[in-house]
Amino acid sequence: MSAIAIPRNRRRIVLTLALSVLLTGFGAWVAAQPPSEVGFKGLVVGWLATPFFAFAAVFSFRRLISKQPALVIDGAGLTDNISGLCAGFLPWAEISGAAIITAQDHKFLEIALRNPDPYVARVSGLNRLFIDKAGGTSSLRIAQMSLPVPIEEVLEHINRFRLAGEVTPNA
Repeated sequence: MSAIAIPRNRRRIVLTLALSVLLTGFGAWVAAQPPSEVGFKGLVVGWLATPFFAFAAVFSFRRLISKQPALVIDGAGLTDNISGLCAGFLPWAEISGAAIITAQDHKFLEIALRNPDPYVARVSGLNRLFIDKAGGTSSLRIAQMSLPVPIEEVLEHINRFRLAGEVTPNA
């Protein structure tokens, strides 16, 4: 079987970039106003919003120009370039399962790991907050809105490659 490369959802990235630039400008405008116009709370909001949305704009721009696909699924494993963790290559032996979950009406592809410790060690500080560590398992989650294809299709590819590698797929 040949590798499956799933691209990034460029439309969503462009929308996020545009909104981030707009909100950066708005935050800077509010922060530049005299305190008598916007009050102390307005100034605080402006000063906090400007760097926050500027960071989001830079992050979105970097994702937009990236040539890497969101996910690559092949006989050796899964390469994650899209989750909040961007875990990189995960061999099938490290993946204990994959399932679709729903949280607050949003679908996610959850990929559970057998031995999370080496994986967690690779992840930078802030991203560790996104790791769901409970009951001795860890997982990474990929939102449906991050992918231009249905996550059900992605899960089918994952299970097909895992089965071909003689690793038991999810039921």
